[in-house]
Amino acid sequence: MTHPTKRDFAAISLADHVLTGAATPPVAVIGPVVWDIPHGSDTRQWYFITASVQADNDLHICRIIDKDGSKAAKRIRADLMLELINRRPTIIHDFNDEAEMARFCEALCPSDRTRRIREGIERERADPKVQP
Repeated sequence: MTHPTKRDFAAISLADHVLTGAATPPVAVIGPVVWDIPHGSDTRQWYFITASVQADNDLHICRIIDKDGSKAAKRIRADLMLELINRRPTIIHDFNDEAEMARFCEALCPSDRTRRIREGIERERADPKVQP
């Protein structure tokens, strides 16, 4: 038998947070690893977004940030996915495109909030000044 590592405990804690207040069965949405440059900074910040459907049909949204770069953020994302898979019967929706994820979340839990999130991502994509 292997003993849990710090990485295992981190994934367990993160999954607990992502699924806080989740409906039954839990529904989790995981976005791709992306980056932005926070206002007042000149350094990329790598992150991914998670969402879970709450018992009241609202979305619990988390932004998981890793300052160690894209490789570390991708590892954290993979560890979280594995932990969620181990929590059957969790329904997991895995996205490689944040706009597609936003459209899905809006369809899953329609609200002014999910509409604003989707519109913000679409507006960002349409602005040539913010393209990498």
